[in-house]
Amino acid sequence: MDKRFIVTRQGKEFALYAGLLDEAHRQGLKRISTTLIQVPSDENGHTAIVAAEVETERGTFADIGDASPASTTRVMVPHLIRLASTRSKARALRDAVNVGVAALEELGGDVDEAPANGREHTAPMRQTAPVSTGYPRRSV
Repeated sequence: MDKRFIVTRQGKEFALYAGLLDEAHRQGLKRISTTLIQVPSDENGHTAIVAAEVETERGTFADIGDASPASTTRVMVPHLIRLASTRSKARALRDAVNVGVAALEELGGDVDEAPANGREHTAPMRQTAPVSTGYPRRSV
């Protein structure tokens, strides 16, 4: 991935979504699709969940993303579905282009900002080892 799409925040490196998308196009991106799995509501703690699937010349890669007031900043709370979508696409794109660092957009805002619930960010940092999401992963 082009180094201009890697940023450092609080001593940690993050990829930018734009860079993941750029690299996916370089590697033969064929398709990105998303499916809304859960609409945020009072009953589920206002948590949006979106599944993404990325198809490249190397195969198909899938992952999920979630967003809630506990995992984002106040500014992003009205945009939970879009944030969950971006997180899911970023995670699937990272698998597709073999980038092992989290995307800054997965955090839902600047890592220096406090989340909407006033606690520390609860969005998980991405592991470099494969993690089962319950969605099929295929690679050619």
